[in-house]
Amino acid sequence: EDIETRAGEYRVIFNNIYGSHQAEHPAETRNLMQAELHLEYMPDVIGLQESSDKVTSYHLFMKRHGYTGVPSKPTNSNAHDYTAMLYRADKLDLLECGYHLYDDGAGDKSKAVTWAVFKDKATGDVFAVGSTHFYYKSDEAGQAARLKDAAQLAEVAKKITDKYNCPFIVGGDYNCNINSEPFGILNKEGFLNFQKISPDTMDITTHHSYSAYDEALRLYLVPQVPTNPYNRAIDHALLYNQSTLAAKMFRVILDDYSFLSSDHCPVMVDFDINQ
Repeated sequence: EDIETRAGEYRVIFNNIYGSHQAEHPAETRNLMQAELHLEYMPDVIGLQESSDKVTSYHLFMKRHGYTGVPSKPTNSNAHDYTAMLYRADKLDLLECGYHLYDDGAGDKSKAVTWAVFKDKATGDVFAVGSTHFYYKSDEAGQAARLKDAAQLAEVAKKITDKYNCPFIVGGDYNCNINSEPFGILNKEGFLNFQKISPDTMDITTHHSYSAYDEALRLYLVPQVPTNPYNRAIDHALLYNQSTLAAKMFRVILDDYSFLSSDHCPVMVDFDINQ
């Protein structure tokens, strides 16, 4: 149903695609599954996390099928954008884009927010999208880092929306659930949760175990299905400066390729911009 019919004019997918390469989880097969999965749903914008140099084939596949990478300028130590974004240049014009590496004391070069402001070629609708990844460790230092990540994300969101007065949809792997202190900061700053405000929503978590790789068949065979409710989720889609945006749908994509290719299922939102 979601593949054949959108709930709104615009669609965005966020996905931690597990870009770290380990011998027991080779990347190439996962890259192809993720690309094919995303192309089934044909979002207008895709925000990735863990978009490492091991997922190059994913980007090449998506480029061949009409997606363009947002040309960010990462400021981390290896100048690589782990929170990369892609968009449909046939539908959207890119007005401005940027990158903010979180200065949270953790020293993790992959934790950042990449953002872009888009204008629909046909309607003139303007909206911004951000792909973000917060620090991951659950110790005291990690919790302190996520508090700083949340505060800095709010600063980025305010700068974008002050300039363009447009809605800002920001999603990804926040490495914390909706009852956590970082979410308290985001709530206080005015962020809304698509899972809560969408009339068509669902209650399921996003992350799960890794699927085992069968060396003989060179395939991932046993889907790892998430079972907890959404309040245990660490991947989210949030909205800042709702403005003229009407949330229509929130989904955690529960396809076999979601369960086989990463330890995170994609989060997808549909929305309209009402002039």
